[in-house]
Amino acid sequence: MHPDDASGQLVTPCVDGIYRYPVKGLTGQRIPRVDLRPGTGIPHDRRFAISNGHSRPPGDGAWTARAAFFHLAKNADLTQIGVTFDGHELAVQHPQLGQLSISVDQPESITQASAALATWFKDGAHGSARLVQARRGYWDSEQATLSLINLDTVTDLAAQAGHDLDPLRFRANIYLSGLAAWEEFNLVNRRIRIGDAELEILRPIDRCRATSVNPATGEVDVNLPALLGSRYGHIYCGLYARVVKAGSLAPGQQLRDLGRARPSQTDVVSSSTTETTQLPPRLADVLELVTEDRTVTSFWIRDPLRSKDAGGAAGKHIRVHAVDQAGPLWRSYSISAVQDDAIRISVKNHAQGRMSGLLHETTHRGDQLLISGPFGGAPFAAVLGQPVLLASAGVGITPILPILASLNRAGFASPLLLCHTARNATGLALWAEARKLVKSLPNAHVRLHLTRPRDGDCERYGARPGRPQVAEVARQLLALDDTVGYICGPPSFVRHSQTSLELAGLPMHRLHHEVFHSPRPTAGVRIAPPKPGPFHVHFTASDVQAEWRPEAGTLLELGEQAGIGLPAGCREGACHTCRQQITAGATANLTEPMLDPPDGSVLLCCAVPTTDVTINA
Repeated sequence: MHPDDASGQLVTPCVDGIYRYPVKGLTGQRIPRVDLRPGTGIPHDRRFAISNGHSRPPGDGAWTARAAFFHLAKNADLTQIGVTFDGHELAVQHPQLGQLSISVDQPESITQASAALATWFKDGAHGSARLVQARRGYWDSEQATLSLINLDTVTDLAAQAGHDLDPLRFRANIYLSGLAAWEEFNLVNRRIRIGDAELEILRPIDRCRATSVNPATGEVDVNLPALLGSRYGHIYCGLYARVVKAGSLAPGQQLRDLGRARPSQTDVVSSSTTETTQLPPRLADVLELVTEDRTVTSFWIRDPLRSKDAGGAAGKHIRVHAVDQAGPLWRSYSISAVQDDAIRISVKNHAQGRMSGLLHETTHRGDQLLISGPFGGAPFAAVLGQPVLLASAGVGITPILPILASLNRAGFASPLLLCHTARNATGLALWAEARKLVKSLPNAHVRLHLTRPRDGDCERYGARPGRPQVAEVARQLLALDDTVGYICGPPSFVRHSQTSLELAGLPMHRLHHEVFHSPRPTAGVRIAPPKPGPFHVHFTASDVQAEWRPEAGTLLELGEQAGIGLPAGCREGACHTCRQQITAGATANLTEPMLDPPDGSVLLCCAVPTTDVTINA
């Protein structure tokens, strides 16, 4: 699929290796070939697991989420336990405790093994470990029976990590070679043939702490989710697939792309390892480019998963992912409009902006962009009887447009003020569209300020010269003590507007703004707890109280030790699945998250208490 050797010959991707993992979480076996059939995966893959006593897996062997088992995201030393399996005899080798030999066709042998495992694995007061057997397989995803890894992508990740990464840390079934790094994302929603078997590629795999563990040593040598998040803007590596046509697989067989899969068969996998609710990275078609002003261009993009996100665009943004000569990069852009399955982002070309320069200079109609999201949500819950203030500056007008569109659809009739600031008439990207939306509202006002107007600019656009005093204008036109507001623009504009509006009487809990953080290169760095405790922790929703000491680990680990079933994904500060509201007390992060959670909330997988705390979990 891409020229990969010195002669420029076209290299076709092929199978490099095939693996199965007889016991979930333990080491895998390389196998020479495999016969695949629809509805299942590699025979004996994840056939067994070690129950941890937290919850009892169904007695009929139905698929069960990983929280019921010992697994690498929590138990890194599992990598040191060897496994061999021939379909009948299972041998499990512990480096200190010896070997168990299990005849899997004999129930009494499995019972005896469980008794021995109870002495090997202990997990607090939550019962004994035991060996359990799946009806089909305890795969990481209920619907996806196979996982694939591109070896070139692992090489690219290793370059970002600064040291070699053993591909086996990803515990894939099929390892591919001959694909350029990250080119596997092009296969999502495609049907492929390998040998005479056919697979459907469902989606990229969201990664968790299990991939941070070095399979050779059992040590956590790199925070893989944080590395993915900070460098690439997502936590995905590898692909989930399912078998749709039976056939044999063997190393060396070539991969053939058979085209787009049927939509009914490419629904996003709902049950996954990390329980993320984010839509994964996918290629989106660039439909049209529109020059809005001398620095801003709008990109209309057809999102193949747009139908999965039935909500509006107000307050939402996507991430665009790319690679340039300096390496991988990503940036966030507000969705400025939606039309059917297409979304629009409006991008200012900053002089030193890597991504904005790449988009403006190299992207054309018919190209594809790798996007993820949308992220965010409604910027505020506008009550139809409350006044609304919208203040923006420059390209900060982009999120204002879908807010105005949503208010129009809702029949909003309360007072509204849009106050926008630009340098001069050459920087009025999307202003005409915003003004038209405001005019459609029955009780709305608009103010335009030009800080460096040229001759005739103010008269032509009905603008006022100089910087606006947003609070003064809002106080004249709105009842500030009852107003909800949204601000978007450069940081100095946002800070000044917030301060002045608070002094004028607008409650800060009703004033909202969006902050797009840049990638944080220090994400994933771990430190020691700043205070030794002990501290009292109250999980109010679960009505559980616990005492924290440093040996308890993070708040997530403390809650799990107390028997609370807390939502958790990557467990490394990258996915925000474990985010919870903190209602009293203070915390500190042991691991710096990729992005900070909103004020008043905490990432349980990163945080420890520094006082007694109360958490709504």
